Amino acid sequence: MQAVAAFQANDERVGAARVALLSESLWRRRFGGDPTIVGQLITINTERYEVIGVVPASFRDIGRSVLTSTAAPQVFVPFTINRAQEHRGNHTIRVVGRLRSGVSMDQAQDEVRRIAAALEQQFPATNKGWGVQIDRISNTMFEQRVRPSLLMLLAAVVLVLLIACANVGSVLLARNLSRQRELALRSALAYFPVTNGRAKSL
Repeated sequence: MQAVAAFQANDERVGAARVALLSESLWRRRFGGDPTIVGQLITINTERYEVIGVVPASFRDIGRSVLTSTAAPQVFVPFTINRAQEHRGNHTIRVVGRLRSGVSMDQAQDEVRRIAAALEQQFPATNKGWGVQIDRISNTMFEQRVRPSLLMLLAAVVLVLLIACANVGSVLLARNLSRQRELALRSALAYFPVTNGRAKSL
C-alpha cells in the first residue's frame, strides 16, 4: 500500500489543484489495489482530482457521532471555503483538533471565546449570540439526548454481569461443598494407598 500523504495548507486555497485521499476499501474495490494509484487522476462529481495517497483501514474517522454516522467515508478532499460565495450565517462547521502540549481545555475555551466575541463585534448581523464550545471527543461520540439512556443501559449490563458472576461462584461453591467427603477420601487414599486389601502408610 502507498504511504499516506497529508493535505497541505495550500491545498485548501481557492483555485488550488484538486487532490484526494482514497480509503483502503475503495482503493481495493474500485482500483484493484493498484500500487501506482498515487499520481493518477480520478473523477469526483464531474471534477478531476489527483490521488495523493491511500488511507489505511486502521484509520478511524475521529469525531463522528456513533449513532448518527453513516457508512465510513471513501474519499477525503481538502475543505475549501470560498469567502466570496459563503454566507456568514452558516454556523454548521464542526472541527476536530488536538490541543497543543501544555494547553488546558480551559485555556483553549477562553481563547476561542475571545475570538467569538471579536467576530460578534465585527459581524453583529450574523455572529451575535454565537460562540464556540470545546469538548472532548469522548463526550461527543454520542448525542446528548441519548447519553443518559446509554449510561443506564451500561449500568444494567454491569449489574447483570455481576449477578451472573455471583451465580456461577455460588454453583461452584455448592459443588465443592457437596464433594467434600469425596475429596477427603481421595486425599486419604493418596496418602495411604491400598495394597492387598490393606492400607499401606507412606
